[in-house]
Amino acid sequence: MEVECSWIVTTPNVVSSINACLLALTQPNESVLVLEPVYMPFFKSVEAIGRKVVFSSLVPSTYGYMMNLDDIEAKVKKHDVKMVLFCSPHNPVGRVWREEEIRPFLEIMNRYNVIVVSDEIHMDFMFKGQHHLPLMKYDPNVIMLMSASKTFNLASAHVSQMIVQNRVIRKKIKTLYSQLGLFHHHEFGIRATTIAYSQCDDYIDELCEVIESNVNLVKETLKDTPVGVTLIEGTYLVWLNVSCVGLPTSIIQKRLIHEASLWLHDGSIFGPTVEGYLRMNVATSPQVCLEACHRLIKWLKGEMHESKSSV
Repeated sequence: MEVECSWIVTTPNVVSSINACLLALTQPNESVLVLEPVYMPFFKSVEAIGRKVVFSSLVPSTYGYMMNLDDIEAKVKKHDVKMVLFCSPHNPVGRVWREEEIRPFLEIMNRYNVIVVSDEIHMDFMFKGQHHLPLMKYDPNVIMLMSASKTFNLASAHVSQMIVQNRVIRKKIKTLYSQLGLFHHHEFGIRATTIAYSQCDDYIDELCEVIESNVNLVKETLKDTPVGVTLIEGTYLVWLNVSCVGLPTSIIQKRLIHEASLWLHDGSIFGPTVEGYLRMNVATSPQVCLEACHRLIKWLKGEMHESKSSV
């Protein structure tokens, strides 16, 4: 889709963009919908700014996680939701949302006049056969958040973009940034982002091949273990089911750090109903991914043996 220059609002980072949308477009104590498990700043930002978080849980299936549209509509109606923070592709469960999922979701949001803020920062990380579909393609009122920071490791450049077609909404957001004094941007970040978006397609293609290969390596290495590897279609994050251990994931994470020198994200921080999962970042070398899997397997064997011995 074509983007007009006037739609672009340059911001320091995607999380500040989320906060700006909350501050500019909602009122204190209004409800904001979040689909969990999800990247923690989604609901942490809502809480910090004095809005009410309404959670709808994604549903695990053999095809990856799915939206529960009936639950979403019921929550929107019950809590008079004013905004939804959407993640596409989804962090941490790796879903690349399809048109047949996006359209009915947006129909619900339009039915109840809910503002849609869509974080699409992982949109470059697509596996073979997958295609990113910007939500704005189906609804011009969607606010799209993006940045080169993930794909090109430019987080320290402090440049991201909001794509806002709606003139009234765009004016409210730009006014807020002006009031906060955030209207100057790092020249290095602007130049680096421009080069990344205009000259680096080959790099992105190669990067996605490496990451998908790493995901497949993790699947293959863990296939004969009790660890479940969630089907993912994009991002560089693998969602591991470690419920077989029978311990809270906060405990598993800490023990892996101290006993196996392996740091994986505790899945329970991604939502109130999430338990039994760890998040693995595979945006690294195959050797590091393989070593991480071997450390996890070794720790699991010791833990499972110890559990059996204590029975």
